[in-house]
Amino acid sequence: LAPMVRASTTPLRTLALSYGADWVYTEELVDRALTGTIRVENKELGTIDYERGKLVCQLGSGEPDLALAAALHVHQDVDAIDLNMGCPKKFSVSGGMGSALLSDPERACRIIRTLTENLSSKGIPVSAKIRLLKDVSSTVAFIAGLVEAGAKAIAVHGRQVSDDCTVPARWSMLREVIKEAVHRFPHIPFLLNGDFYTRDEFVSFMRDTGARGVLLARPALFNTSIFCKPS
Repeated sequence: LAPMVRASTTPLRTLALSYGADWVYTEELVDRALTGTIRVENKELGTIDYERGKLVCQLGSGEPDLALAAALHVHQDVDAIDLNMGCPKKFSVSGGMGSALLSDPERACRIIRTLTENLSSKGIPVSAKIRLLKDVSSTVAFIAGLVEAGAKAIAVHGRQVSDDCTVPARWSMLREVIKEAVHRFPHIPFLLNGDFYTRDEFVSFMRDTGARGVLLARPALFNTSIFCKPS
């Protein structure tokens, strides 16, 4: 289940898991919002146990230190931390978060490196979710920087920053990017994202490119049974 603001909350995450999702992401949680909270554990609630081993917290952050503080605030309750580098919305970009990081690869890599260096000893891998850049080569170059900084998985959304959700995902470009990334970094799981509405579509795409998985957003809202595996 992909990260979706106001959607990837506990009810949808548990529903997706019940249908067979392997991993579920939280909605984007902004660093300052997280660090301004007090962690309270309620042992009577079982939702965390239900998600344990399968829950990825997606962070919205534009600063290494703030990202780390937020991650440390929740690391006991999640199984991985993902950095949002794909959201093009004004609230995200104006804060140096989301897709703003695509135009500042040095900052993006500093955040990933800071998170990785401090969370690896706690058993928390760090991943990133990005969008396509202007072309295949620049996208793969950006990916290379994230891998060097320590990202353990990378999801690529098949649209560019200027594309809204009404623009069809650029599958042709996404296919080239994933193939090249898998060729260069075979040890890294690459995940697809963008307009995969049927199992046949994403399974075929995965076989063709070597991608290890797919993040489902709107398709999961329309039909959560898309996570069901063939019997």
